Amino acid sequence: MGFSVSSGWEDNGAFSHISNAITSLREVFTFKPSGSDFNVFSWENSDPSQIAIKLIDQLFFIDSYYETITFLKSNHHLLSIILSAYLEIQKRFEGSFSLKLELDSEEDMLYLLIISNNDSDTAYKNLDTLDQEWWIHNVNKSKGKMNIDLELE
Repeated sequence: MGFSVSSGWEDNGAFSHISNAITSLREVFTFKPSGSDFNVFSWENSDPSQIAIKLIDQLFFIDSYYETITFLKSNHHLLSIILSAYLEIQKRFEGSFSLKLELDSEEDMLYLLIISNNDSDTAYKNLDTLDQEWWIHNVNKSKGKMNIDLELE
């Protein structure tokens, strides 16, 4: 799935996007009876990794879908990093952009690509800001399995 994001953090409300994605997850999961209580969503008892993957599926375009999802299931430590990255990118990138997850199976590496329509100077400045203010403090959590990069339209 995935979608394009426009404008800055204040203008489009990243939390609103995440909230909308979570709401849309209710369509994915069905009601599941739990004893006599029929108001329990099945995802409440689901593996948190599965819920995170469904949320990521709503927020990012996922290239080589099956292979990438399999990689994420094997490297579940990346799930919270990817969701945090979404919010951090929202804060720092201006204009319209989209987000893509691309797996390089030869390198055993996941790339979070920020696809920007900004001019290259602005886009690379935004990426540098993201790197210096956030990614440098979180890269070790990826255990060498993920990188963030820029792709210009």
